[in-house]
Amino acid sequence: MAIEIKAGLYEKIGIRIVYDTLFFTFQYKLGSEYALKLYKKGTDEYEIIEIPDQYRIGEVCSIMIKGIDFGKYEYTLIEDGEERLFSRTTSIAGREKWGDVSRLVDGKSRLRGVFEIDDYDWEGDKKPDIKDNEFIIYKLNVRGFTKEAKIEPSKRGTFDGVTEMIPYLVSLGINAVEFMPIYEFEELMPDDENVTGFEGWSPEAKKGYDLLEETDKRSVGTVRINYWGYGKGEYFAPKRSFAGRKNPTKAVRDMIKSLHAAGIQCFMELNFPENTSLAYISDVMCHWVKACHMDGFHLLAGGLEVKHLCMVPMLKTSKIFYDNIYSDAAGETGGSKLLYQYRDDFQYTLRRQINYNDNDMQQTLAQLKKQDRNMGFVNYFANNNGFTLADVFSYAYKHNEANGERNTDGCDNNFSTNCGVEGSARKNFIKQLRRKRMKMAISVLAVSQGCPLIYMGDELGNSAEGNNNPYCQDNKIGWLNWKTGEKYTDYTDYVKKLFAFRKEHKLLYRNKPVDMNVSAANGLPVLSYHGRDAWCKGISPMTQTVGILYCPGKDEKDEKCLYVAMNFSAAMGSVAIPRLPGKNTFKFVFGTDGFDTEIEGGSVRIPPYTVWFFEEENE
Repeated sequence: MAIEIKAGLYEKIGIRIVYDTLFFTFQYKLGSEYALKLYKKGTDEYEIIEIPDQYRIGEVCSIMIKGIDFGKYEYTLIEDGEERLFSRTTSIAGREKWGDVSRLVDGKSRLRGVFEIDDYDWEGDKKPDIKDNEFIIYKLNVRGFTKEAKIEPSKRGTFDGVTEMIPYLVSLGINAVEFMPIYEFEELMPDDENVTGFEGWSPEAKKGYDLLEETDKRSVGTVRINYWGYGKGEYFAPKRSFAGRKNPTKAVRDMIKSLHAAGIQCFMELNFPENTSLAYISDVMCHWVKACHMDGFHLLAGGLEVKHLCMVPMLKTSKIFYDNIYSDAAGETGGSKLLYQYRDDFQYTLRRQINYNDNDMQQTLAQLKKQDRNMGFVNYFANNNGFTLADVFSYAYKHNEANGERNTDGCDNNFSTNCGVEGSARKNFIKQLRRKRMKMAISVLAVSQGCPLIYMGDELGNSAEGNNNPYCQDNKIGWLNWKTGEKYTDYTDYVKKLFAFRKEHKLLYRNKPVDMNVSAANGLPVLSYHGRDAWCKGISPMTQTVGILYCPGKDEKDEKCLYVAMNFSAAMGSVAIPRLPGKNTFKFVFGTDGFDTEIEGGSVRIPPYTVWFFEEENE
């Protein structure tokens, strides 16, 4: 093979093809020897290209290669005789089929890099214009979201499958999607000495296991599946098995372009090992922004000073979600908020309140009110690493036996309830009680000042059969069961109505902290709390019934006053309806229950587990 090798471009580590020329730049370990191994596609035939030391500057080596038809080859890097995948490969061959155990037969890696020429037409794609606090986020696993969807079978478990479901997401009112790992990762996990048989399983866990297909009932010692995708990955390459028959880079681009066209921004999770350098993380993020138009990132790694990422020019408009962010560290970002605190505070506070588990109304109201000038907040009642929203009200205990770790994995403190029966229930009054609490949970989430997030299926009553850590459940336990939604159409319709109501009323998602001492345009406070009596002095931590009055500030004159009445108790309660200035009154809009109560003496009787929404009406 007649080739020409010269010095390359040293500015950026990675691989780039320009016309017939390859630029290959990598970090060079002093004293080591390197070569590029080229495989003919689909075969084990290869050629070796030695990489001379003369093209090294410091610890960076860069070469330019001409004379190769790159479309016919795949590649690996050889370092001191050991063959490995180049860490910044943007397209990978070798994991075309999900869960293919034949890859582990001899313990050898067959992963190879694929040369790609970037000729993709974005057709004028632009990031949807969504203000800082207007996001309604839907978190999903590409495979689990689509495996049982009513779409073409070949598209299930793929990026194209997500594209097919965009009309559904739009119908919910979703304007942002968070993807669990969509970069290349090894889903096959070796057997573990902690994996046990089925002795000692609870009846509820056995029920969940019995729902599985026979092919999913794996025995001890077989390879388990890393369904979620957490762990070390090949961060620059899209997951090939999520692409179906498509080129993976094109498949993920097509999906993001379609989501953008529907007004939906795209965020992705990135799970890094401890001590991963901020420079490497920045390079990964910049790659996804440039190559795939990704709009934001949820970083899962310890000890990151994420504020420094906001200073990277290419990330100046990217949203960054992280658990350990505080206002003083966030600092001013030049107008738009870039950093969002993403943690469990809201989830556990609200679960305690609804389920009477060490509840504190003052803490609950603080979670609903929290906002910051410099950063945003992501609020959720359920997420992938815990009970589904439906299971929060169906299981008092976790049932993770199917994970093979003796039910020792997963969180033990879920602040959940089973409403009287552990797991599935036949009695209608228990089903109704659970559904009522589900409606209340999603209602409270929708009126929080932060950005609400729901996990896939929580709008459909989806259950993981009490498993609060289904990281290895690539089956009906971990997937979204779309058939469940057929039994919860009223609940799903309520979620749609709720998110539409939130979008219509900007007082529910103000972008700055609310000062309760500031007067609104009508002379009332912009935010106030009410109990059995209007304008009561303080709210007791032990109270279960509260009303929240939102009034438009002087720069919000186009908005109407809103009043949200909530009863977290299992008994009837009373809540005041405060009077508005002049002749204006409140009219009932909708709620978890119908409103057929007369307002007597300025207050109303409100049923258990109920949220009512009222809007100002001009006389």
